[in-house]
Order: sequence, then C-alpha cells, then structure tokens
Amino acid sequence: MTEQTNPKPRQGKAYSFWLHLKAEELKLSDEKLLEEAARHRYVVLNAKDDRSAKLIRDNNKDVKLLVYKDISSTRKLTKAKPDPPRLPAGVGYWYAHDEHPEWFLLDQQGKRLEYDSYRDHWQMDVGDPAYLDCWVENVVKETKSLPFHGVYLDNALVAAEDYHPGRKPKKYPTDQKVHDVYAYALDHVCTRLKKEKLLTAANMSNAREHDGVWARYMKSLDIGMDEWWIAFSGTNLLEEYREGWRRQVEEIAHDERNGKTTWVQPHFTPKDTRALWYAMASYFMAADGRSMITPIGRTDAHQELPHRWEVYGWDLGKADEQYREVPGSKNVFRRHFARGLVLVNANKQGPDASVPIKGDYLRMDGKTVSGTVKLAPTTGLVLRRKSPSAGAR
Repeated sequence: MTEQTNPKPRQGKAYSFWLHLKAEELKLSDEKLLEEAARHRYVVLNAKDDRSAKLIRDNNKDVKLLVYKDISSTRKLTKAKPDPPRLPAGVGYWYAHDEHPEWFLLDQQGKRLEYDSYRDHWQMDVGDPAYLDCWVENVVKETKSLPFHGVYLDNALVAAEDYHPGRKPKKYPTDQKVHDVYAYALDHVCTRLKKEKLLTAANMSNAREHDGVWARYMKSLDIGMDEWWIAFSGTNLLEEYREGWRRQVEEIAHDERNGKTTWVQPHFTPKDTRALWYAMASYFMAADGRSMITPIGRTDAHQELPHRWEVYGWDLGKADEQYREVPGSKNVFRRHFARGLVLVNANKQGPDASVPIKGDYLRMDGKTVSGTVKLAPTTGLVLRRKSPSAGAR
C-alpha cells in the first residue's frame, strides 16, 4: 500500500487529476505508475488498461479511478468486424453499422458525420433512447467487472458544428437543439450510472460560449471538465468579456456551491510562467477544495506526464472572502486567504493595474513584495504571507 498523499481537501491548496489515456506510449513501470497516481485525486484510464487500474486501486485507496467512454461517437478501430472487446466508446462501430445504422447522425446531405482531425470517429444520435440504453448497458456491464469507481464521458457537445465545422447534423441543426439533446442524454445515462453507484464525469469543452449550458449539464453529473480553460497556449490567455474569464471561473464557483467537482485543463508548457500564474491565480479565485487543475503542454498530449509545479505544495489557508473586483478597478480581481492573496488582471490590454496590499508577501519566485503590486493585462499573482502577523487585505 502506498503512503497516503491525498489528505482531506481544503481551501487554499491546489489539487490535480490525471488523464492517463496513452499508457501504451508512456510505458510506465509499476513503481512509476503508482508514484504518479499518488499525486492526483482522480485518474482516468481506458478500459483496456484495467491492469493498471487494478494496480492503482490495490495500492492506493485515496485515488478514484474513472474509465474513459465517449458518449458522442463510436470509433472504427478495425477494418472489418468484429469490434475489439474493450472500447473507448459505449457502442462498437461494426455493431452499430450492421444492426443499427439509424444511430449514426447524418449531415444535411444525408452523409454520416466523421470528426475532423479524428479519423474514424463517427457521431452518434444521443437523442435516440435505444442508442443510450445500449450505450449505458454496455458501459455498466464492463465498468462493474473492472476496478473503476466511475465513468468519464468525453464529448458532451455544446454546438451543432462541434468536430465538423461547416457541417451540422440534419436532426440537430442548431446549438439549442444540441443543448437539449445532450441534457437529455446526460440525464438518461447518468441516472443509470448513479443507480449502479458509479461516479459520473463529463467533458463540456466550450460550454462558456453558451448561456447556462454548464449549469444545465451539471445537474446530471458529479464532475464537470473544461478541457480548454483560461490558457489556450502560453500566449493565448482568456480575457474578461461576456463569455470570457469570469464565465470560466464561475464554472468552478458553481460546482463548489453545489457540492460538485470541477476539472480544468489549461494549455501551456513548463516554460510558460505567465500562463501558469494566470491560470493558477484564476483557479484559486473560486476553488474551495473540491476542484482540480492539471495543465497540459499540447492538445491531447496525454503521452506526457503532467508537470508538477511547486505551487501544488503551497497552503494559502482558508479563504475569508469570495473573489471580487479590486475597488476602483475594472476586471482586476482578488481573493484573500489566511496565508495568502491571489490577484488577476483579466483585461486584454491597457495599463498595468496597481493593487495596494498590507504586509509582506512572497512572490512566486520567493522575493518579498509589499505596499503595491503591479499586474500587466492577462497576468496573475499567487502570493504567500511572509509572516503570521501580516494581516494583508
């Protein structure tokens, strides 16, 4: 049994999850697998990696394991039938092709919808109760036979053109119809999964662009994931506007208020320190112990281990306020903790923001700051109190 590394979550600390979806490329030893898993609260694996799941579960009672299943598509994994036994989807391509061709969504020209950049991913009709029943029956049967605590549903879509720009499903040609059908699908399958005492998580990338969709989908879920959160690269950082910074921070705040969990995945490399602190400060604005943040260097780069930054070992203590705008500023936000302070300038451009602070703090590089700190547009600071007597506000 590995040493417990996941004590009870609390405010002021950063937590992480691990999408361990390319095990065949990582080729970790058992020792390294257990070491990495112990750094995270949740690990997502493919069903075919059940040996790794069993090893983690047998050696670490604190980590929750979820099996990856795409709800939106089936995958053509072989040139001919039969389908492989352990699928990344809930329904096999050849089974649907032969027995239920009506489950494939068609575009306006009557052609099946294949995902751009994801060859042989074919979009399915999540509004068909027969498809959903087959999907959830297969997933429940497989998951209950393997050492998983729940299911990670990839691709809870939010737009009619998701994965195929310029083409829309004939049956669901508007974003609103997509919202309606995915809300129905999540309720349908998650009701069954929860009856089986399985955790439910879903990837709702780009939900921020659609009013109310995050909260609507979360009604059925235990965990919501935003795959593209705050930092889209080391230099492409989300500023505040109607569907911008605050909308994504509110995903975390909404779930924390409702006793649910949020996973967020900013995109940047270890050298991108500006993106790191903008994302981490944004995370601390709303995280109260249930939410998790795991940056990734490149799109779908799950063949790389998550980088581990020093900030995951910091303890800012209990927050004594919700995040708020700095008085007299616009789009400059702050949140005070017993042993720290986080600040974000979410403006896209303009002059640096000057924010007065009381007491001495340590910057991320360990240098002391006091009096006033400055933040350029789309930057963040995570400051730690230098001494217990500093009651900075």
